[in-house]
Amino acid sequence: MRSPSGAVSAGRALGGSRAGGASHGWVIGFTLVLALLGWGALAVLEQYIRRARTIWTVIAIAVLMLSFVPILGVEATSGTKSMLSLMHLAVAAVLIPRLRRSAPKPRATT
Repeated sequence: MRSPSGAVSAGRALGGSRAGGASHGWVIGFTLVLALLGWGALAVLEQYIRRARTIWTVIAIAVLMLSFVPILGVEATSGTKSMLSLMHLAVAAVLIPRLRRSAPKPRATT
């Protein structure tokens, strides 16, 4: 919806109906797919590596850092870049500790 001045309203922009926008469903779906990939990676590491939680945590943080590279390279307003960065941080703040806790604790070897 356009205002009398011709500007696109925030609701339409957030809904992803304009070029380059992402809908809420797309963002949630992509986040769920990546969360499942992270969970799967942790499960595979647990099968083969003794310190799987620690190694997975390092990998997860490295992936988080790499996720900021496209944000820096995209042509967008600083507000958009800030919001994307906050979304990445929010997802990581929930997923990394939650998935890390879901992994079994390493057994003590004596």
